[in-house]
Amino acid sequence: MNEPRGRWCVFRAGRELCLPAEQVHEIRAWPAVACLPLAPGRVLGLFALGDEAVPVIAVQAGDGDSPEFTHVLIAGRSRARFAIAACGPRLVEQETPPAEVVDTKGMLAEL
Repeated sequence: MNEPRGRWCVFRAGRELCLPAEQVHEIRAWPAVACLPLAPGRVLGLFALGDEAVPVIAVQAGDGDSPEFTHVLIAGRSRARFAIAACGPRLVEQETPPAEVVDTKGMLAEL
């Protein structure tokens, strides 16, 4: 009998982080991001997703490193979407978060 397994979206943002895959609606290559003057430091800018303007958030920059982001992880609900800046996202299937990464499952509630 197969046991149910969890799915995790693992990505780098200064260090390795993960989110439950069901919280990530889509993974896209890095889009054209328009800067927002006077935005908080974690807000990298906006990009167009259909007729929506979606903010891009940096969740963890590590120890002062500025990673070259390659992807955005799109989360949130329709008309209230946001994107998390990420490098090298991948899906991992296992019951618990991978031991070598930081589990950020409560992170989306804070954004």
